[in-house]
Amino acid sequence: SGRSSGRSSVSFVWTIDNFTARNEPTGAFVLSPVFETADGRSSWRLKLSPRGEDEGSKEHVSIRLIRESSVDTEVQVHFRMCLV
Repeated sequence: SGRSSGRSSVSFVWTIDNFTARNEPTGAFVLSPVFETADGRSSWRLKLSPRGEDEGSKEHVSIRLIRESSVDTEVQVHFRMCLV
């Protein structure tokens, strides 16, 4: 089936300098550098929209976890984000 029963983890820190001074319009986004799981089986990045993805979310920051590539067609993900 191509699925791995093992678990892999990663810790990724993305620093955005002067975040409060960013002036992207609603819908614009910034992509993080790509990061890989410890076993190298999948790579990921974060997509951050400082003013939301659309008019309905323009008062909020939107963050998405994007899978860039993976050896497996299905992966189960558990993640925690901390904004400081």
